[in-house]
Amino acid sequence: MLPVQQIQLIFITMTVQIQHQLLLMQSLSIAQQVLVKQYISIEQKLIVMLILWKEVYPY
Repeated sequence: MLPVQQIQLIFITMTVQIQHQLLLMQSLSIAQQVLVKQYISIEQKLIVMLILWKEVYPY
């Protein structure tokens, strides 16, 4: 099992990366920003699912 701290660290890292992407996005149009935000949230969910999957099936 992954320790809680490790999962929290992964989330913090992801959040920092997302904030960086959002800063870069300020030059984009509103429509483009919405698309990128949706993509980022899907990406986050996939990463979380992958982490949890590895917890259940560690091979």
